[in-house]
Amino acid sequence: MILFDQIDDAQASEDPDHDGNVNYLEFLTFTNPFDPSDFWQPQVLHSNGDVQVAFPMPPSRRYEIQVSNDLENWQTWEVPVNPPVADDLEEIQADTQRPVRQGDMDAFLRVCVTK
Repeated sequence: MILFDQIDDAQASEDPDHDGNVNYLEFLTFTNPFDPSDFWQPQVLHSNGDVQVAFPMPPSRRYEIQVSNDLENWQTWEVPVNPPVADDLEEIQADTQRPVRQGDMDAFLRVCVTK
């Protein structure tokens, strides 16, 4: 990707456009590291007793939704279709949900993205 020819390894943890996504995440999610309006952000929704996590999945990446109650100890979020599987060629949308369980309202979710 041409945008990342301008960024070296030392800048992987920087965020020049101040959109909250560091350069390495921008690389993994195919967003522009110099455009603050182009950023990757999962959506977490609560409705009708369900928790839903949705996010765009650029191709050829691996994704896993994880849960923690203390922000230190993370584990795979126990839901069907987790980890979601990305397409090899085109971006698709991840949409995972489950009923709210006791303790969910005190839990933190994150999405891990890797090559």
